[in-house]
Amino acid sequence: MQKIADKIIMKKGLLLIAIFPLLANSQNIKTIHLETAGTLNILISEDEKNSVTTLNLSGRVNGDDINYIREMCGGSQFEGFTEGKLSHIDMEDVIIVQGGSYKCGGYTFYTNSLEIGESMFAYLEKLKTIKLPTITKVIRSSAFEKCTRLESIDILDNIFSIEHYAFYQCLSLEKVHIGKGLNEIGQWCFSSCPKLKYFEVSEDNPFCTSVDGILFSKDGKTLLYYPNLRANTYEIPSEVVLAASSFAGCTNLERIEIPEGTTEVNGYVFYECTGLKYIKLPNSLRLIWSIAFYGCSSLSSITLPKKVHTIYDAFCECKNLEEIICLNTTPPRADIFHGVNTIDAKVYVPTGSAEVYSKAEGWRNFLNIIEKDFETDNPVILKNSIQIQSISGGISLTNIQDANLIYIFNTSGQLIKHIIPKENNIELNLPKGIYIINIKLNTNNSISKKIVIS
Repeated sequence: MQKIADKIIMKKGLLLIAIFPLLANSQNIKTIHLETAGTLNILISEDEKNSVTTLNLSGRVNGDDINYIREMCGGSQFEGFTEGKLSHIDMEDVIIVQGGSYKCGGYTFYTNSLEIGESMFAYLEKLKTIKLPTITKVIRSSAFEKCTRLESIDILDNIFSIEHYAFYQCLSLEKVHIGKGLNEIGQWCFSSCPKLKYFEVSEDNPFCTSVDGILFSKDGKTLLYYPNLRANTYEIPSEVVLAASSFAGCTNLERIEIPEGTTEVNGYVFYECTGLKYIKLPNSLRLIWSIAFYGCSSLSSITLPKKVHTIYDAFCECKNLEEIICLNTTPPRADIFHGVNTIDAKVYVPTGSAEVYSKAEGWRNFLNIIEKDFETDNPVILKNSIQIQSISGGISLTNIQDANLIYIFNTSGQLIKHIIPKENNIELNLPKGIYIINIKLNTNNSISKKIVIS
């Protein structure tokens, strides 16, 4: 029995000995110090570079070294993939200097001192973590664009600027920490990052702050970036301005309310928010810039307030937009509705203005322009396609799945009846007259509408 036990122990020992090299190969950690920039390819040979998974780097690094690191990370679709497995990089003690070059997207780039250069790590699909050089000052445009496995990033205290597209379409990015030095951030930096949960900002940063994980300017007056995995319903705080591309690519967002006092919606703000179903625009709104709601493919209805005079091509590729309610008797300037079904979609306009809409640029492409008296006539579509319509002997309410309570008042303010809806569509019998319909929604908001039953 003892001999059998000894054999088992021996076999286990041999098995462990066999496993350890496999573990070492799967986690090949390399620590390198570069006294001379441009020599990484000497210190890590061609034979070894494809097996390194973690690189701890220090010393002086130039463009040639960056190009070698890109190859160690598996390359990209543009320059050709390699067998490299590098996924974790520590560059805290690195000094990036001028000299040499690296390639990305078919272009050649050159390093500048103390900068994470343009497209320096872009399209590296195997890169999961990176510690930036402590003395970095700037992150240039598209520096980490489409690093699809990058999980988090620490914007160090010395970094004062992040240029546009720096972390665009980092599909695995969950957390961003911003140090105290950042005072400039470009458009699209953190757009289309579907797993982004929150921003964490140093209390000493004078430029920006995090409010419930959302990135705002320090004074709280400008919303800079909204993480995709925050709440899917959001009511923008009063007097807050939306930076361009602040919600771009937020596919999780379903409902948004823009506060009264807002006069413009910037371009690209809700670009490709494909889950967005409901938008409340304020009565103060006057202008919607180009591409503001481009590709919002779940949006079926939109109400343009009375003061809106220009929308440019704001709703291109809103493929499921079924109706547009325009409260302005003068057609807002609208260049094009490319991608909108102008044959079947309905445009509701104030009584007496259908003809002018049918001749206006952009609007004349719609075949169904319907006049409505918005004070008394129905149907009017509100709150994610809720319909309130007068019928013979009463009213019809449809698509009321978001309603908690329905109140009906006469013009003297007397409550006629209240209903707790149990179905999505109901009909109520009412005598002839004028009524105020008030619907309490499960979002703690409410809508009211005057209706005439004749």
